Amino acid sequence: MSVQRTTTDSETKRELERQRTRMALVFEYVHGYCIVMLDPAGTVIEWNPSIGRLFGITPDAIVGQPLLNRVSVDLGPQTASSDFLEVRNVISKVGWCRVDASWKKGDGREMWGDCVIAPVPEADGSTGGYVAVIRDVSVEHINTQELIDAALTDPLTGLHNRRGLEGRSEALHFRPGGAAVTQVWIMVDIDHFKRVNDTYGHEAGDEVLKAVAEALRSTARVADIVARFGGEEFVLVLPDTSAEMAARIAERLRLAIEALSTDVDGQVIRVTASFGVAQRAAQESQLEVLERADAALFSSKKDGRNRVTMSTAG
Repeated sequence: MSVQRTTTDSETKRELERQRTRMALVFEYVHGYCIVMLDPAGTVIEWNPSIGRLFGITPDAIVGQPLLNRVSVDLGPQTASSDFLEVRNVISKVGWCRVDASWKKGDGREMWGDCVIAPVPEADGSTGGYVAVIRDVSVEHINTQELIDAALTDPLTGLHNRRGLEGRSEALHFRPGGAAVTQVWIMVDIDHFKRVNDTYGHEAGDEVLKAVAEALRSTARVADIVARFGGEEFVLVLPDTSAEMAARIAERLRLAIEALSTDVDGQVIRVTASFGVAQRAAQESQLEVLERADAALFSSKKDGRNRVTMSTAG
């Protein structure tokens, strides 16, 4: 019996070694994937040539290093070690964790990688380490991002459209921890735009819209959100801005539009615009602040156009 058991054990070990060799070959030659073995702290403990090909690195650049050190987009205000604690917390709840992020390659370029991390169980049921499988999804990520950008962008002017404005402004309305960021919303409407279309044609009107959009974009600050709201209406969202500063910025924008001269087939078209400005209260919705900015814009038009009116409520 002892000899038979020893023979069986040897056969089992050889079969396990053959399986391991086969799996190593699979992960070595499958294009676009790599496999990484991690210790309980998230440190890479085993090298496979597939990760060298995917990342363009040698073993000494990854073995003994935390895997998440190669993530080039911050996962949060934490170190790689504390990030892996978060990974372990997720795994303890759902059995696996996905890290979809930009990863640093050996030559400094970035690769968007879809990484799935799962535990490696021991015979007693404990977790002896983790296995991470990383797939290069850069092309898919770029294609998806282009689709998202197209859905959130006005095709004529290249500005955010209404949906893009709503998403971006809401994302910037609160700081981490929940404190509201001061925002000022400015509504802009080109004066007598129908007259431009009726006199010069819709193609000329499109050129005027593009010129006004560029004037708003180039005059606004880098952090400001500029969007085409629809038709001849534009909206700007100014973060961390007082009402007084917003009034000065709106006046600069008004003057920039007034100074425009759009040449269309030898004909020079000049336009002006009316402005309504409202400071968003901490608990105020986008719709509410827009309604106040629109009311201020209506006052600008009623009082003669080509002027800035501040909302008195808020």
